[in-house]
Amino acid sequence: MTNLVEIRDGGAELGGRLLSVVINRIYGRGGARPLHPKGEVLRATWSVAEDAAEPVGVPVCDQQGTWTCVVRHSRAIGLSDGMPDIEGVAVRIEGPSGGDLLFAATGSGRISRHLLLPRVSVGTCSTLVPMATSTGPVMLRLRPSDAGSATWALSWSRPGGQWRTFGGLTIDGDATRVGPYNPVDGPPRGLTQYRTVALLRRPSYVQAARQRI
Repeated sequence: MTNLVEIRDGGAELGGRLLSVVINRIYGRGGARPLHPKGEVLRATWSVAEDAAEPVGVPVCDQQGTWTCVVRHSRAIGLSDGMPDIEGVAVRIEGPSGGDLLFAATGSGRISRHLLLPRVSVGTCSTLVPMATSTGPVMLRLRPSDAGSATWALSWSRPGGQWRTFGGLTIDGDATRVGPYNPVDGPPRGLTQYRTVALLRRPSYVQAARQRI
């Protein structure tokens, strides 16, 4: 079993390094932002209306309250408005229970929640892959409450399960730029990236952060 784990981890680590080269060096040509080159930086409030009847082990999902956030809303390729692109929403939740999350344009279905979906307008975004908690794997989702609304509904789901709305993310206005987001190693308290996912994603984030210095 140990050998299989080592082989899996070694393959994921190698894959992560290759992915970083493709994204940062080949596609991005060493630029500061190989993906999501342009975006809006916004102040926002993450709110949970009431304590969870079924806690998932994540304070910012389970506990009634509000948290100040800095959000970066962007498009992956950076195509002009009117062209289909991959919407991205990076959220930095402030405070002791906070951390960084990354949402990308997906569907909400059992399969489509794991697929990146180019679109023209604002739409549903999810964490794309499950994250580990003390109660098991969990995915998070942002979904616009209404057309033109400044609020996204926040939901969580077990893999393949129903979405359960627990709060909202409301845009409050413009914000100053913050340092690089780190959803791989700095998610909110109670959430952890699975090891294979972290090994695949970490090199790209680390290299992209270096290129912005």
